[in-house]
Amino acid sequence: MAIQVQSDKLVVTQTFDLGELTRVRRLRVMQGRGRYDFPPDQLYDPARSFCDYFAATGGYPFSLIALIQVAAQKMLGQTMGVGAGLFAAGGLYLALDSSHANLAFQNTFGDFTSGFSHQYGVALATMTMSGAFNVPWDRMVPIPVKGRKELDYEVPIGANAWLRLEAKGVVTSRSNANRNAAKANAFKKKLDPDSPAGAPSVRRTFQDPTAMIAVVTEAGRSPSENGSLTVIDPPLATSDERRKPNNQEAAYWSHYARIASAAGLFRLAAFFASRAAAVSSDLGYETPRFPERLLIAHKKAIGAGDSLVGIQWPLQRSVTKSASLWIYQGIYLDQLLRLAMAEKAFPAEPFRNPMQLERSTSDGDWAESHLPDAAYFGIGLGARPGFAVVEPDTWSDNPSYLEQVENQVLTSSR
Repeated sequence: MAIQVQSDKLVVTQTFDLGELTRVRRLRVMQGRGRYDFPPDQLYDPARSFCDYFAATGGYPFSLIALIQVAAQKMLGQTMGVGAGLFAAGGLYLALDSSHANLAFQNTFGDFTSGFSHQYGVALATMTMSGAFNVPWDRMVPIPVKGRKELDYEVPIGANAWLRLEAKGVVTSRSNANRNAAKANAFKKKLDPDSPAGAPSVRRTFQDPTAMIAVVTEAGRSPSENGSLTVIDPPLATSDERRKPNNQEAAYWSHYARIASAAGLFRLAAFFASRAAAVSSDLGYETPRFPERLLIAHKKAIGAGDSLVGIQWPLQRSVTKSASLWIYQGIYLDQLLRLAMAEKAFPAEPFRNPMQLERSTSDGDWAESHLPDAAYFGIGLGARPGFAVVEPDTWSDNPSYLEQVENQVLTSSR
């Protein structure tokens, strides 16, 4: 079914096809060579094994519905507010050429393509390396540092060892110029800034063993241009601030604040955000407890039916006017409620394939994806029972409006 979205300057037509959203696609995987190769260090064995395995088995498997979910989740709360972040998934979906063999963008978006390629680069970098290094999905999150943007990934991967991850996203170009430029840009950070001018380049060294990984995602511009993943070693600057236990823990709670917001549960999100603020504070604030009145309301929602709750909104009418394309964003409330009450780590698994692909399914008139952190995402034709309806044109970040949305979410459960 053809779905047409129109703005003042842009008309995009996307063919909605459940099979294309859930189809297993494969991206060619390449390991960096020469100056981009991994050092002979056991710490890089997971990255080497990842490249060797998927290079030999036809490429890294993924589905568009899971990729869109991850890209939207990583955008939320980093560079945009709640309202804009909620509806980012629509633009991410429309930017893709869903009929392409693996990964490509529609030519309609022109200069905007670079922004979309970056977001999908972040998504694929975190998806691939979460599984390769066995990092729980809710720990593969940007670490907050006061006065800096939350865009860097620096996570523990064992006793006193770390993974520092950089994501690059480009589109195909003649002679692989864009891919090579992205690799070179990451490689520049290999040089020690304290080296004397004119002296030979000195590889950076760090106190704790650190795997430095950059994942360059390349998307096609046309049906004849295939996408790819290139995994390289660009030693990057590390941050003692990001490695502090309180900042790592703050990132964890901020992650759950974001996915609660994406499901329309803004008071639950505020609770997780307050917990993040408490653990990151240098003033020794007491860790907040989940309010009793919210606990009662949330338990009623779970008792009323399926614990999957969230919001849904229409992207645009189809050109046939017979159906609407809708986005569904939700969480499994019982799991997040246990997290809020238990005050202990949520047992999220790493992002893995093909396990993740098996949960990226089509059911009825919608396609859906589930992440290991209890987040849910779907795209389909028409509104679904159990999700609160919100309208992009009337959205407001006013607290009273957000509370109204949350009340609707809690009373709409199936």
